[in-house]
Amino acid sequence: MRLKHIHDILTAVRKFAFYNKTLIEVGFLLIYMIEQILLVYFSTQENSMQSVSYFAVIVLTTFGIHKVFMESRMKIMEQKITSLINTKETTERIYKNLFKKHT
Repeated sequence: MRLKHIHDILTAVRKFAFYNKTLIEVGFLLIYMIEQILLVYFSTQENSMQSVSYFAVIVLTTFGIHKVFMESRMKIMEQKITSLINTKETTERIYKNLFKKHT
């Protein structure tokens, strides 16, 4: 039962990312900006090498999450394109049959 609930949540997130692309992109840009500001701040402190290491891990993690959002969006777009192609092919077949029938 829990997997179904998780699946429903992920589906909702995927749809949200699909229908709100600009909001998602701006959100990630803000996250990247905050991370860079924190890098500049912490690099002036002691242990700046440690700060750079943490920054790299955080940025890579953020990038990975961003990539997952965009791949989910692309998956929905591919499904919609496939559906449109199938509808087009079906419509063309119907048209051809009607044309043959009435000529």
